[in-house]
Amino acid sequence: MQITLAERLESLKAGILGAAGFTSVYLFFVALHYFLAQESYPFISILVKVFVSALSGFLFAVTYRYVIRDDDNPHLKDGAVAAFSLVRGLVPLQWGDGSTMEALLLCLFLGESFICFLLTRWLIDRGFESGFVKPLMPNHL
Repeated sequence: MQITLAERLESLKAGILGAAGFTSVYLFFVALHYFLAQESYPFISILVKVFVSALSGFLFAVTYRYVIRDDDNPHLKDGAVAAFSLVRGLVPLQWGDGSTMEALLLCLFLGESFICFLLTRWLIDRGFESGFVKPLMPNHL
C-alpha cells in the first residue's frame, strides 16, 4: 500500500487549511478571554498558543481526510470531531485538583475545543466541496 505524492500534497493542503481555520477560531477565544477576563499574556505565551493551535488543526485535518475518505457518514464525521475535542479538552483534568471552579473551566475548555474542531471540520468540508482539497480515495492508496 503506497501513498502517492499527489495524496500527500492533498493531505498537506488539508492540513494547512485546518491549521489556518483552527488557529483563527482559537485566536477569537483568546481575544474573548483577554477582553472578558482582562488578563494579558506574555508574547511568548501567545506564540506557543498559536503554534499548538496550528499543530492541532493541521493534525486534525490530515486525520479527518484519512478517516472520512470518500464516505458521507455524518456519524463518522461527528466522531472525528468528538474524539479530537475530548483528547484536547480533557488534558487539563490530569493536572487538576477537582475543584468546582476547575470543573467549570474544564467545561469551557471542552466547549472551546469542540467549537474549534467543529468549525475546522466545516471549513475542510467546504474545501472538499469546492475541489480545493480532494478527499482520500481508497483506490489511490
